[in-house]
Amino acid sequence: MSTIATFSATYDDLQPYFADLRTLPRLSFEEEVALLSQLRLAQQGHLSPEQSRAAKGRLIEGCLRRVIRLAREQQPLFHRFSLADLVQEGNLGLLQAVDDFDFTDPQGNFFAYATACMRKAITRALPRDGLLSIHRLQFWKLAQQGRLKEEWDRSQPLSLDATTQEDASLYEVLPACPVVRPVASDATRLRVEALLGRLTTREQTVLRLFHGLDEADGRTLTRKEIAALLGVAPQTVRDAFRRAVRKLRAAPKEPAPRPEPRDREAERQARRAAQQASLDQAYTRLESQGLPITMLSLAREAQVSTTTANAYLCQRWGTVPQRLERAYARLIQMATAITVERLAKAARVGERAASDFLHVQRGTTRQARPRHKVVQSPA
Repeated sequence: MSTIATFSATYDDLQPYFADLRTLPRLSFEEEVALLSQLRLAQQGHLSPEQSRAAKGRLIEGCLRRVIRLAREQQPLFHRFSLADLVQEGNLGLLQAVDDFDFTDPQGNFFAYATACMRKAITRALPRDGLLSIHRLQFWKLAQQGRLKEEWDRSQPLSLDATTQEDASLYEVLPACPVVRPVASDATRLRVEALLGRLTTREQTVLRLFHGLDEADGRTLTRKEIAALLGVAPQTVRDAFRRAVRKLRAAPKEPAPRPEPRDREAERQARRAAQQASLDQAYTRLESQGLPITMLSLAREAQVSTTTANAYLCQRWGTVPQRLERAYARLIQMATAITVERLAKAARVGERAASDFLHVQRGTTRQARPRHKVVQSPA
């Protein structure tokens, strides 16, 4: 029971930190890619120090929730340390990971590296209570390398409450990040008030104090603080909180607004227009560079499918039979020998199609080639 009570007290002590963390927006996938690109440019010397510091700060803010998750996973193994100590160690590991990671490496994965650094930083908190609890293979490895004392010394505490030369704590001299609180819309407030109207007076009071609904600064209270404020037992506050949550979950939910019907025909036409413009530009580039214009080269240049490129060429040059007919007529007028290679080049088709066309024009048939070479055995 004492261990559970200690954990609850520590968790309640971290509530202000969790409240501040909830004000920070989560990192989206697009923002992660943009931040990693900015830090890659910063290490290459293409960004100013201010932009680099801003990108690092935003990346660190987005990873703070990972530290809490790792600390909660590791806490059952650290009976002598509070959750606040483990979170602090994980944050230090995150700062070290951002400084040490090579963002210019195309094969590097920052989030995997940061997770490993945070877990290692949390694990280094073990020797502080006078015990060195590590795997025996790791122990002998450090002993053979002569790094056992080094690992012991590196795990000394660095608390935010440590005083500086000016006799001020580190927490007081660190710059505070500007916090912008989200503002709820009128529709959201009306919806919240309608849901709270389903609860009793005590349940409403508990939820308002716990989530900071009535505070201008969004300050929240713990269950123990609510119990002391209302003059009731903590178990009474917990029961009221559970009943309120159960009622809110059972409340009928409003039907979600149906999305507006998409104009699929307009989207299809816009996509076709974009492909047509891309094909026109690719055709012009290939023609100006003197490169052969084929279905594959046009599809690769315009970044479209081969079916789309083939349809474009058929629309511009005509179908394969039409091209063969025109090229055959031009070669007859020029009174030159008509070969498969010349016809294929003039009609811009493959030699197989040109050969089939000439066989039809001359009334001959193609001789089938044997699939396997027949070798007569010596008598």
